[in-house]
This record gives sequence, structure tokens and C-alpha cells, in this order.
Amino acid sequence: MFKGIRWLGLAVLTAAGLAVPLTAFATNGYFLIGFGTKSRAMGGVGIGYAASPTAAAVNPANMVDMGTRVGIDAALFNPKRRSACCVGSGGVVSGSNLFLIPTMGGAYKFNRKMSIGFAAIGAGANTRFEGNLFFDDPTLPGLQPDRSGAVLGVNLIQMIMAPGAAYRLDKHNAVGASLQLGVQTFRASGLNDAFRPFSRDPNNLTERGNDWSYGAGIRLGWRSVFFDKRLTLGLAYASKVYMTRFHKYSGLFADEGGFDIPENFGAGLSIKPTDKLVLAFDVVKILYSDVPSVGNPALPISSDPANVVDKLGHRNGPGFGWKDQTVYKVGAEYHYNPKWTLRVGYNYGKTPIRENASLEFNVLAPATTEQHYTAGVTYTINKHHEVSFAGTYAQRNKLSTTIDGTTQLPFSGDVETELWIRTLEFGYQFKF
Repeated sequence: MFKGIRWLGLAVLTAAGLAVPLTAFATNGYFLIGFGTKSRAMGGVGIGYAASPTAAAVNPANMVDMGTRVGIDAALFNPKRRSACCVGSGGVVSGSNLFLIPTMGGAYKFNRKMSIGFAAIGAGANTRFEGNLFFDDPTLPGLQPDRSGAVLGVNLIQMIMAPGAAYRLDKHNAVGASLQLGVQTFRASGLNDAFRPFSRDPNNLTERGNDWSYGAGIRLGWRSVFFDKRLTLGLAYASKVYMTRFHKYSGLFADEGGFDIPENFGAGLSIKPTDKLVLAFDVVKILYSDVPSVGNPALPISSDPANVVDKLGHRNGPGFGWKDQTVYKVGAEYHYNPKWTLRVGYNYGKTPIRENASLEFNVLAPATTEQHYTAGVTYTINKHHEVSFAGTYAQRNKLSTTIDGTTQLPFSGDVETELWIRTLEFGYQFKF
């Protein structure tokens, strides 16, 4: 017992050490499609089927069936982002295209009724356009890329540490809860000339380096099994993670630099038609619209900064204009033999960027991808050790809009942005 606790404690400390340097670019809005190599190989499922020991960050109730184990995963993300201010001009491609994203989780079977565990997960977005799409001279006609100006881009990194516990109510039902301890960092550059006239606090708009924010929330889960564990149902709910403000960017984000992590909830089921095959399905709702800096409309109509009441940084000031997102995840797992397990999956979430929305903000974080195809394998070395591999392809998706000169920005023209992603990842689990 004490040996297991010691190993779990070591894993928690390791996860904490990884929390700060994490850099992520996610694909369901700015969330990862799933947590852990096994989960992402199955389209990101995890509410009705615990594929990875990151249950504390997905459905804490699933920890009751995890036994005692720890796992670490490393995903190599390759997002390609292109934005153009004159459609057909070729645009500018983001210069940051490779990210290493670690994920960790663990569970410890405390007794027959209770399990405890933890997870360390990340989310975020990053762009770095070497050519500044927002021109330096607002008297220039149209919207032309200025390749001599400051680098245009943002970097948002979010990390959640989730210690939690699960309790078995009876042979069919279990419940669980975990804290969601959040830390995030943000920086922006290249926004001066296009956005400065429309900020309540232009000195805290851009070029302010990294700023940090901290907060907390809670996640709850329920899981029930039927027909000799052939059918599993699960529910999960995560409150908003209430974060401190980004004071260095109080002139950019709505509510004077507010940037909470949005509330989300979902349901899942898994079916085991044979001893070798598992089919799983999740549906998740992410409430981006409840976070003003994310959900507020991008730009109110006015070409004169003096007439703009709700400027950048105000409570009702411009945001990314994202709507709530519903994500559908489906996956299959096939135990080919005692050594090899095969997985495939599909993940769909319509882009949270509203249709016909202005894209001035969203070229900075082009969350346009909708369809994700996944696959992976696990090789069981022995009863204690296993390794997993997975790959994801997020299909290219493009959005475009026209700025007709009536918006509050002092330019007009066509804006286009697109994103497509490939990932390769590796996971290792140790079972006690």
C-alpha cells in the first residue's frame, strides 16, 4: 500500500514540474480533443469509458475501475495556420508549427470502495505571423499585410491540475469529484496600430510580455455499469475555472483582462459486444459564450473610436465572438491478442467561431478545425508495463468574411483564416 502511495506521489510531483513549460494548441476550440494517448486514439472519449488514467480531469467516477497505475503521454502537435487579409493574396503562415504537449494521470485504489487520483492536462492556442496582417498606417487603403512591422501573434497556455477521489456506491454505481486548479499564461504582440484606438487601456494592450493567471473550479462525475459491465453510462460536469485577471492585458481582454476557463459538461456510454471489442461514444458541451473575453461579439459597428462605448477591456467589450460548442466523439477498441490492442476514432465539433463573424481577433487564434480522424495501438510488454502510440489528423477548414468599412476598425477588405493539424504521440503506463 505505502509503496503505491509513494509512486503516486512521485508522479504528482513530476506532473507539477511539467505544468509550467507546457505549450498547447488544441482542436475543440482551445481544448484538446481528449486527454491521454489511448483516449485521443479513440476520438477523445473518456466519460463512459476510461481509456487513460486521466479520469480525474474527465469523469472522476471512472477512477474506481482503474486499479493503481500511473501514465505519462507526450504528443507532438503540428498545427498549420494561414491567414490572409486579401483573399487570393496567399496570406501569411504562422511560424510556430511544432509543440510538445505532455499529459499525466494516475489512480490509486485506496480500498474496495474508494480510489484517489490526479491528472495534469493542458489547453491553449498559439500563433506567430512573421508578416503583420494589421497594417501600421491606418490611412492606407484596404487591408494589406505589413511584412516589416512587429511580429503578430498570441500565446495562451492553460494547465489544470486535478486531484480527485471516486467512491463506489454499490456494484453498479460510482461517483467522483476533483478540484480543477488552473494556471495560465498569455502574451500578445503586433496589435498596436490596428487596435490601440479602440482600447480602454492602450498601455496594457500588447507587447507586455508574459502575464500569469491562477484559479480554481470543480469537476463532478457519475458512472454506472449494467449487464455484467457490457454497458457503461457516464455523466460529467465541470464548473467554470474562475481565474485571476491578466492585468498586463486589461486593455485587450473584456472585463479588464478576465479570461476564465469555460464551464463544460457531457455524457458518454460504452458497449462491449464481445470480450475483444469496445465501442464508445461521448457528447460534450463547452460554454465558451459565458466567458466575456471569448464569447463577446468581436467588433461592434462604428468606424469612429470616439463613438465606441464598450472598448477593448470593458466588461462588454469585444471578444473572439465564440458561441458554445457541442463536440461528438466516437471510438472503437479491439483487443487483437494479449499483446496488441488497436484503436480508431472520430471527433466532430463545429467551429465555435460564429457564422459571418468578423475575423479580426480570430486570425490570432483560428479555431477552425471541425473533423478529426484518429488511430492508435497499445503494446503490452508485461503485466506492469505498456506503451501506446496514436496519431490524429484534423481536416483543413477555412473561414472568411468581409470587413465592409462600417466596423470600428479603420480598414476594409476580405479576411480569411484556416487551420489543419497533424499529431503523433506516445504514452506509457505502469500498473502496480
